[in-house]
Amino acid sequence: MNSQKAFFSIGIPTYDRLTMVREAIQSCRWQSLSDFTATVANDFVAGPLSADDLGIVDDPRFEIINRNKNLGPLANQNALMQAATGSYFIWLSDDDMYMPDLLAIAKRIIEEHEPECIFFDFIHGSTYPSNYTTFSGKPLLLSGAEFLEKYFDGTCPSQPWYGVWKREFIQEIGGMRQMGRANFSPYSDLWLALRAASARKIVYVPHPLVFFRTHETARSSVSVDLVAYTSGQEELLGLSEQLLVSSGAGPATERIRSKMMLRFVADYFEVLRRSGKTWSFSVLGFVSMIRKYLPQDLELRRKVKDSLNRELYRFYRERMDPAVKIIRRFIR
Repeated sequence: MNSQKAFFSIGIPTYDRLTMVREAIQSCRWQSLSDFTATVANDFVAGPLSADDLGIVDDPRFEIINRNKNLGPLANQNALMQAATGSYFIWLSDDDMYMPDLLAIAKRIIEEHEPECIFFDFIHGSTYPSNYTTFSGKPLLLSGAEFLEKYFDGTCPSQPWYGVWKREFIQEIGGMRQMGRANFSPYSDLWLALRAASARKIVYVPHPLVFFRTHETARSSVSVDLVAYTSGQEELLGLSEQLLVSSGAGPATERIRSKMMLRFVADYFEVLRRSGKTWSFSVLGFVSMIRKYLPQDLELRRKVKDSLNRELYRFYRERMDPAVKIIRRFIR
């Protein structure tokens, strides 16, 4: 990581996305606060990058690491995190961008509250917004468990990957983790969110400070790998109860896990529809997995089962597959 000492360390992992990573870097250079260093870690061994390629010849805040061996996305991300030297650390994907005052707002919050992590709202689309307005409201000060409840019910929309993390905290919890049995790990960001439950203090900014780019090469938008999703979901459900209890979530544990299950139901059927197939055995396996982890609380249990029934009914109406109709009876 960059040896210069700055308040923020930014880690930018990249793989064969020259045009987009240049734009990601430019969004760092647009920051109204300049007290940062950034390291670009290029995992595309066949295409080494230079400062001239990235437009940073005249900017000593940036350094480039060209990996001589492909680490894979998560290992590349975590290597950047572990090498960080700033007081706070944040990742930036090579296809996304920061809003111009993200770091300045984060610095003001840190000076006032000293949180372990700051999360932000985000905006998504194919084009960087031209009508951005600065944040003038009040951030929310939350415990880890309070943030998770609001995150999973949509009250505090965020991309946990883009938290501004106190460096010692993110290094202690270990950063990103492979979730599931596939190369693609769609729930590594949820693992980060769950690990944030142990934070004493989290600040949430209800204003979009990250541009999350949607494009045809983004795996989260095009993947039809049901195994990646379902195996990641099952691993998270298996780990989450003990993790939340040990983090002090207490009675919020079941509420958080039930909200997580509601998200998993929606995600599963979105990917299933995207695949264009029926996959009756996959549907049965997914239903069995959700049944295994249903909450004990009867009201929470009902909400998860109702959500699953609604999605199954919609899917049956779309595909008219009698197997799906039989599976619906299985969850009652």
